[in-house]
Amino acid sequence: MQRLNTSSNKGTETPVMFYALTERTFTLEKVSTVIFEKAVINTGGHYHTFDGIFIAPRSGTYFFSWTSCTHNANYALTELMVENQLIAKAGVYEASGSYHCGSMTALCKMNKEDHAWIRTTPYGPKHYFYFHRDTPRSTFLNMLWNSE
Repeated sequence: MQRLNTSSNKGTETPVMFYALTERTFTLEKVSTVIFEKAVINTGGHYHTFDGIFIAPRSGTYFFSWTSCTHNANYALTELMVENQLIAKAGVYEASGSYHCGSMTALCKMNKEDHAWIRTTPYGPKHYFYFHRDTPRSTFLNMLWNSE
C-alpha cells in the first residue's frame, strides 16, 4: 500500500525546471561562478539569479545543459559543479575574430538541498562571455529527470 501511495503522489509533485540566460558581455577570472541573470522559466524558484546557484528541492536525477558564447579571440571554458564535485566540462575558444558557442549536457544525481552551478575552469586566461541581442546567448537549464 505504501508503494502505491508513493507512486500515485509522484504525478502530483510540482515540476522542477529552470532556463536562464545572460543579457550582458562580461569577463570572469578563473574558478568564478557564471551568473545567468535572467530566468525565462524558474518553476519552483530553485535557481537563484542573484548568485547563479540551483538548490535541489528533492533528491533525484537532474538533467543539465548549458552554453557559453565568446567572441574575438577569447576563451569561455566552464564546468558544471554539484556540491564542489566536477560533473562535466564545456568550452569554446574563438580564434578567428568571429563569434562561437560551446555547449554541454549532463545527467547527475543530487540529494535534497545540494547546490549546482556553472563556473569557469582553472585553465586558460580570463574567460570572456559575449552578448549581443542578435546572436545566440550563454544559457543554463535544468530539469528534474527522475525523483527518488
